[in-house]
Parts: sequence; structure tokens; C-alpha cells
Amino acid sequence: ALNHTAGLSTPQQVQMVLFSLFELMDSADAYKHAMWRLVRSRHETLYRCIGLETDWDPESSGYYAELSLDEIARQLYRPDFVDWLLENVVAGELLYRIADEARHSYEVLEKIEAGIVLMPGSGFGDTRPAARVSLANLNENAYAAIGTAIRHMLDEYWARFQAEKS
Repeated sequence: ALNHTAGLSTPQQVQMVLFSLFELMDSADAYKHAMWRLVRSRHETLYRCIGLETDWDPESSGYYAELSLDEIARQLYRPDFVDWLLENVVAGELLYRIADEARHSYEVLEKIEAGIVLMPGSGFGDTRPAARVSLANLNENAYAAIGTAIRHMLDEYWARFQAEKS
């Protein structure tokens, strides 16, 4: 929270005070540990639906998961596929496609209209095929939908790659 205090309006400053008071009152850190478990569970769901195991960095807040699609493709397929993917697919296209597919399957699953927003991996202007997703905003089914959409999309590109190479 301290990284986000510069330039806050009065209501935001009051909210920060309330967060601070809550932290002082929860001396057993029950809320903090419950939130860590929740974020880790979402992180594991996301990667499980991609088809990867993940290590949890104990130093990480876990607030965001950075999904480097070239690294994911390298772990799931082969290095020459990653080269092909980087040459044939526009990074922004990947983000929009994943978000759209995940939003659709999430809406069907939850029977609610929802939005899923993915940010470029290292911020705006990033040309790498990477996404950053907040693990604090959606329920677990949304992260499953995002992971499934990533795997589905990469499987489609893998099939195109194999067809072109044969």
C-alpha cells in the first residue's frame, strides 16, 4: 500500500488510514493469511488450467501474475515453435483474444455478464507476448477461464505451426 500513496485524494487517504487501523487490530494476521491463501489458490488455478505447475515465490505479494506467453509455449511445446509464434503473432492480438475468450466462458459458467482485463506484461508499450493479470479482482472461476483460454489459443497456434512445418 505504501507504494500507492503519492498523490492520493482525501477519500483515498482516509481509506489508507482505515486499512492501517484494521492491520493494527488484526494482531494474529488472520485476514492477511486468508488473503494470501486466496491469492495463491487463484494463482495455482490459473497455471493448472494452462497445464503448468508453478512455484510460489514467498517474497511475492502475489497480487499479479505475469504470463509470458513465449515462456509458457516453451514449457508446453518446443523452442522452434516459440520462434514461429514470435514471428507470426502480434502481442496485442494475444491479449485481446485471451481476454475475450476467457470473458465468454466465464459468463457462460457464472451466468453473469463480466469483464476480464489483461494488461501488457511489463506495462503499456510492451511488445512481448506477455500478460499481467491481477489475482485480487475476480473469483477463482475467472482465473480458470483465463488459463483455459491461454491453453486453447496456444494449442491452436501449435496446430497451425505443425501444419506449416509438414
